Amino acid sequence: MGATLQVISTTPTNNAIDADRNAIVEVEFSAPLMYSSINEFAYALISADNVRIATTIRLKADRLTVQITPATLLLVNTTYILTLFEGPLGFQSASGGLENDTSFSFTVADTYNPA
Repeated sequence: MGATLQVISTTPTNNAIDADRNAIVEVEFSAPLMYSSINEFAYALISADNVRIATTIRLKADRLTVQITPATLLLVNTTYILTLFEGPLGFQSASGGLENDTSFSFTVADTYNPA
């Protein structure tokens, strides 16, 4: 078995408290992803009250980064959890997939603060 795939960085960052309502989530991986692993079964974006958020996903030209775009604006003062799944339906590179499910969270800021 080859080296496992790893998450290098995320935008928003893990535990961010200032994400925008129209945030596009980006995840950078340690190796180029196989096109066949870019699908809705590889991840889930869930709100803190356990509602799955409808999204679209796109693999950037570098094949290291996926962009996950929510179908609607995210709610302010709400925490979201993105889970990337391991296994045959999860993200895969030529040398393998994630060793374990990987999650990170971020909170959408209330950007309207009148003075």
